[in-house]
Amino acid sequence: MAIVPKFSAMMSLLGSGCIISEVYADHKRKKSSVVKRILFGMSITDLCMSGAWIFTTWPSPVETPVAFAAGNTQTCVAQATFLQFGNCATPIYNGSLAVAYFLKVKYNVHESDLRKIEYLFHIPPLLIAASTTIASLPMTLYNNNLYVCWIAEYPLGCNQSYNHPPEERDCIRGDNATIYSRVPLTDSDATRL
Repeated sequence: MAIVPKFSAMMSLLGSGCIISEVYADHKRKKSSVVKRILFGMSITDLCMSGAWIFTTWPSPVETPVAFAAGNTQTCVAQATFLQFGNCATPIYNGSLAVAYFLKVKYNVHESDLRKIEYLFHIPPLLIAASTTIASLPMTLYNNNLYVCWIAEYPLGCNQSYNHPPEERDCIRGDNATIYSRVPLTDSDATRL
């Protein structure tokens, strides 16, 4: 699992790179459109996510019990920052793209009218992604999450504040990370980690 994601991430990186270069070439030829610029934004955010996935476990701190861990806390935080931004912005950009197509196809909205509201397609994905990415930094939520650094408690399976009394809490970093990353685990799930 430390190696396999590298291949799909490389393919995604290549695909996003091709889209970016095509849209940029169209922009230089004055053939750009709102839909193409949304696709450009989505591909940029996908580059963040795919680029982070290529490294899989490499940025994880050396003391982490995962294969090929060669980093430290800072490299782990760096990977997680790019991953969080891309994981958040890319699907929202996908929604923006769907709305733009919906407006063009269903309501026959002209390109000039779409240009007037284009900022509404770019601001939500970037603002929401940047907000969640930045908010996670002071909460020390970025830690190794088995195959990649992202939102996780450290050490994995530690007793978090949301479901343990103060005397049993033992998380060093990322206290309550489970709440921010997924549906909270039960105590029996956490012990299996």
